[in-house]
Amino acid sequence: MTARAVAAALADADGSDDGLVTIDLAVESEEVALAQFIGVPDLEVLDPPTLRTALAERADRIARLNAR
Repeated sequence: MTARAVAAALADADGSDDGLVTIDLAVESEEVALAQFIGVPDLEVLDPPTLRTALAERADRIARLNAR
């Protein structure tokens, strides 16, 4: 995921009244996307479901590790 790819996706994005933006973004692989997305605040992955689940599981694990 490059800054250019994100900028292009944002240029075609549909915004909503609540300030959220939905974009379609091609990624190298789900593993790479997971590593890149984990640090993005207020990100919701809609599709594919496997990436959505992996991101939620990783975030839960990080939260548990840091709650000690």
